[in-house]
Amino acid sequence: MSNKNVSVLKHSLEIKEYRGQRVLTFEEIDTVHERPKGTAKRNFNKHQKRFIRGIDYFSLKGDVLQNYKQFDGTNFVPSKSNREMILITITGYLMLVKSFTDDLAWEVQRILVNTYFYKYKRAELLCKLAKTAPKESKESIINHAYFLLTGSELSKEE
Repeated sequence: MSNKNVSVLKHSLEIKEYRGQRVLTFEEIDTVHERPKGTAKRNFNKHQKRFIRGIDYFSLKGDVLQNYKQFDGTNFVPSKSNREMILITITGYLMLVKSFTDDLAWEVQRILVNTYFYKYKRAELLCKLAKTAPKESKESIINHAYFLLTGSELSKEE
């Protein structure tokens, strides 16, 4: 896991993954949505029966939590007193913030979905596609993947 960040308006989120999926913490959701601390967790607890473990969120406890703290490869370090850590996936995030309907919430949701959750997956899929694409299509596919990742065109070497 690399230490990459994604900008969400005036905030920066360090990319975190668990089991191959990008995830967020309650604190990060509250921060980027500029909500009081504890808002996302409160909403999650209120509607927890609607969330599916392993699809909408991951619950890390015990050795699993300790291993994640030690080996996630990010600068993120949860409190040592945490006995459990909830990591929210994209589906969990979208359900969790359904009730956030202000203008900022709409803008943050669009940015997170397009840049945090999906950006690298799309580029990864394009790279896989380029491996089997006809020679005349490869360059175009690779350029598109590069643009997704960097926001700039791949320079042509002469």
